[in-house]
Amino acid sequence: QLHRRVRDSHRALHDAERQSALADEMLALQREESVLWQRRMTLGAAGAPEVLPAQQRQAVARQRAHQARLAVDQARVALAQAIGLPLEQLQRMTIRFDSLGQPQPDQRAITESATVSAPVLEPLELQRSALLNNIAVRIALARYAATDAELRLEIARQIPELALKPGYAWDQGDHRWSLGIGYALPLSNRNDGPIAEALARRTAEAARFDALQARAIAELDAARVLAETSKAQLLEAQQQWQASRSHADLVTRRIERGDTDRLEDIAARHAELDARRALLDAQSALSNAQAGIEDVVQRPLPPAALTLATTDRTATAQSPSRLSDTPQPPDRTR
Repeated sequence: QLHRRVRDSHRALHDAERQSALADEMLALQREESVLWQRRMTLGAAGAPEVLPAQQRQAVARQRAHQARLAVDQARVALAQAIGLPLEQLQRMTIRFDSLGQPQPDQRAITESATVSAPVLEPLELQRSALLNNIAVRIALARYAATDAELRLEIARQIPELALKPGYAWDQGDHRWSLGIGYALPLSNRNDGPIAEALARRTAEAARFDALQARAIAELDAARVLAETSKAQLLEAQQQWQASRSHADLVTRRIERGDTDRLEDIAARHAELDARRALLDAQSALSNAQAGIEDVVQRPLPPAALTLATTDRTATAQSPSRLSDTPQPPDRTR
């Protein structure tokens, strides 16, 4: 349970920081679009019907960026509580996310051949781990073992046992040594009653154990199906993001040739950011699905090596954004 709380809060902070960086980038994009429409209206090339929607989108983007930063703060507080450290001390620490997958240094380095690499765990290996490590299953198995031992004891008592109690003693009346020999039950009683009771208890524990074991296997199967579905959705989101990147690059080249304006470039980049948000959501869904498998197996699994571009701050720092508060001329230095 402790591992689960730390794992979930650590992953939540990672996802919140990536979503916050994306929200800031979206806000800068909407701010640039609003400035462009405002300048066009000043020059008489646009009217209020074009300017007002851009300003509204900027307000929505500002609100989302604020909510994303708030989510980062809340995730950091949750992580501090999970690991038992004061928030001030956690804020002075460098938190690494290497176990959640290594980001590509350049978002443009992804090719069409890039695939999602998930931990290769055979279903039988997962099931074996689930049944050996699951605490509830182990408790139920121990209870069954106890009832089985009771039944064996009652069956053994069918045959009278010799018991030396306390071994021997001097009989004052007969003036002779008396050995402590006694029978557990009279010979006429074959201990059928206690045996039947012990057998019923063992049968009940066996039924409870079988039900619990079947439920653990079913939960594992459901978690595996969810992970496979999330992996397929992640591959689809990756393809959509790659298509949006290709379109944005095409629009950028058209701007360099003077075939289009900045507003079309903003629209293309807006579509790319939407696709990137869907990609981040798909990555989070796959991570949560794999965490669900861990919860059933109840042991840490190898981390997923997601060979996908991320939008965390390190990648953003290595790939400078073209966004600014005011329209900029096309970058012809590339």
